Amino acid sequence: MADRNGTAGAVAGLLAQAQDAMPSEGEQLDMLATTQRPASQRLHVTSPSGKKDFFHEGRLAQEVERSAKAGRPKGAQNLATRELKDWIVRLLGGTPQERMARWAMLEPEELARRLNCTVAAAFDRQQAILKELAPYFMARMQPVDDQGRTVPLVALSIGGQVGQANGAQPWSEWFGGQPQPDIVDVTPEEGK
Repeated sequence: MADRNGTAGAVAGLLAQAQDAMPSEGEQLDMLATTQRPASQRLHVTSPSGKKDFFHEGRLAQEVERSAKAGRPKGAQNLATRELKDWIVRLLGGTPQERMARWAMLEPEELARRLNCTVAAAFDRQQAILKELAPYFMARMQPVDDQGRTVPLVALSIGGQVGQANGAQPWSEWFGGQPQPDIVDVTPEEGK
């Protein structure tokens, strides 16, 4: 056992005095929102023995994780944005996609009559509408080659002007002064 008059006794006495000096809990503390409570009240977990145990069965970590997840879930819309969107849809009588689809459903002759334009111009407008609506029905796909591999959107063609202004061969720069690989002539001979 530790000596009551030694260092351990002095520390125990100071802790007891500090515990007695703590103010009593307010009567309405439980009515405060969780985030407004003092941290010691928010994060403490009572163990089965009745003592405050901050790390009992990992409950502190669970409480911290739960409070960190508070708020709007992923993908949730702002209420003001959602209400504005609903109001605009009611005002216009549908979403912009629905309105475009209604115009696209008309025959080109009927569209030309309504817009007071030629049938060809009405057809072109319908095609533009359908082009705008297409991403809502089918995803844009990457271009592929004949073997199904994706190809880059930019094709770099090196040709035409082979030499530089000073007459140096362009591949001399490409290999940084290292020995150049053998150049193989792949042009077919005439007559064969």
